[in-house]
Amino acid sequence: MERLQITVSDEHTKNLVIRLLHSIDGVKISEKRPAHVPDPASSLKSLSGIWKNRDISLQDIRNKAWKRPAL
Repeated sequence: MERLQITVSDEHTKNLVIRLLHSIDGVKISEKRPAHVPDPASSLKSLSGIWKNRDISLQDIRNKAWKRPAL
């Protein structure tokens, strides 16, 4: 068994190549999606210090999250 890797430039070309390969006996197609690479800006470390110099309590955050009146 041989394995090939094909890189295409756009969705239209990809669909054309897949249709062509489906029409050939003995060809099995398995798409491999690129691995999800997390955005460094969205990491937990980037959130450190976001509450610095803010007058807010944990109860305020909970009340706002649950949309209930303050106790």
